[in-house]
Amino acid sequence: LLSLEHQPNVKPFPFAAEQRYFQNLVDKEIDLCCMFGTHDNSKEWRRWIENKLKFMNLTNSIVGQKYGDIKDIIDTGGRNHQNYFNTLAKSRISVDGYGAFGCQSARFYESCSNNCCLLTQPVRIYMPDPYIEDKHYITFKDEQDLENKVNMLLKNFSYVKEIADNCYKHTLEFHTCLKRSQYLISECKKFGII
Repeated sequence: LLSLEHQPNVKPFPFAAEQRYFQNLVDKEIDLCCMFGTHDNSKEWRRWIENKLKFMNLTNSIVGQKYGDIKDIIDTGGRNHQNYFNTLAKSRISVDGYGAFGCQSARFYESCSNNCCLLTQPVRIYMPDPYIEDKHYITFKDEQDLENKVNMLLKNFSYVKEIADNCYKHTLEFHTCLKRSQYLISECKKFGII
C-alpha cells in the first residue's frame, strides 16, 4: 500500500466508471452474480471465490464466465460483452475479487455503475472521495467470510438495495470519467503543471 503521507508528490489516479458501464436501470431479477473472465496466475484468488460460490449452490444466481451468445469472442479483456453488462444491470449483488496482482479491478466500477450491491475483497488502493466500507460496498476476507456475507445479504434485500443505491449515487457524484478528469486537472494545477 502506498502511504501518501510519505509520498506527498504522488497522487492517485485510479480507474473511473466509464460511460459504457452504465446500463439503463432495470428491475433486479438475479440475486447474485460473479462473472470473472479467464483465470491466470496473476489472479489466483478468483478461483477460490468462484469455487466457494459454486459450492454454495445458490439459486437465482450466475456464477462463472458470462460472454453472451455463441457469437461472442471468449475474452472479457475489452469488456464489450453486452450480455455481461445486462447481467450486471439485472443483479442485486455483484461479487468481485482483485484484478491482476491484487488491485481493484474495473468490475468494481462496473458493479457500482449498474446499481449492484458490491461484495468485494478489501479495497487496497487510495482514491479521491473514497467509497466507504459498509456504506457503499461490503467486503469479505476469506472463504468463510464470503459465505457468511452472501448468506446475510441474500436474507436482507432491503439492506442490499440501500448499499447499492448509496454506491450508485456516490459513483455518479465522484467517480465518472468526467469527475476523474476534473480531479486530474485540479491536481496538476496545484503543482503548477498546467
